Amino acid sequence: MIEALIRAGAFDSIEPNRALLFANVGLAMEAADQAHANANQGGLFDMFGDDVAPAVEMVATRPWNDAVKLAEEKLAIGFYLSGHPFSAYAQEVRAFIKTTLSRLTPRKEPQLLAGFVTGIRVKMGNRGKMAFVELDDGSSKREIGLFGDSYEVNRNKLKEDIVLVVQGKVSEDSFSGGLRIMADRIYDLGEARSCFARGLSLQMNGNADVNRLKALLTPYRDEENGGLVRISYSNAQARGDVALSQGWASGWTTACCWPCRTGWAKRR
Repeated sequence: MIEALIRAGAFDSIEPNRALLFANVGLAMEAADQAHANANQGGLFDMFGDDVAPAVEMVATRPWNDAVKLAEEKLAIGFYLSGHPFSAYAQEVRAFIKTTLSRLTPRKEPQLLAGFVTGIRVKMGNRGKMAFVELDDGSSKREIGLFGDSYEVNRNKLKEDIVLVVQGKVSEDSFSGGLRIMADRIYDLGEARSCFARGLSLQMNGNADVNRLKALLTPYRDEENGGLVRISYSNAQARGDVALSQGWASGWTTACCWPCRTGWAKRR
């Protein structure tokens, strides 16, 4: 019960670091049990009052990022409370997918769309298994259908609480009056970064080792097909961006069926 309350944020006014509270539940319970056992018993610290009793030292824990925080909220109470999970990825995704789910319109050609997976239904049809995936990008929710080979090829990527990029056809649904979206191909966020980014942006601080960076990039050099590499460097005095020459183009990108790359994949 206490863990569920921590996940939901019930103790945020006491300590906003939910990960810290969650990691120390056992320690807190032990301290409470010990205090209860020692109730009404004399002790060394009684003559000084309660204020000087030794405090419980909590185990230091790094705070949850927004994605984990929201996932824990959903686990505890069934929905996202303090924000929308797609928000943490919106800036990166919108670099190559401009259209939100709320602004999708029917077209003959395939379209790219993206959202956070909030639900998955798998059914058995006349032609085998089919899946219906609900995507939410904060502007709207849309259901994506996968049938036949499309389902078999992509089924291992169908997981809740992750961002998916979908290539598919959007048409009018005469039965519901809404949109019918049929997925041809699905990318997880890592695949989408490799497929659609036109360059690699590296962030380095004043303690960076240039020789180590050179050693890391050398195996991936691809002057003909590689993506451009840009370094965002900063130290205590200044910061700036440096674009490496085409000779240092990186072949970290993978083959993609989509015709263009429009964003920058970021690495630290």
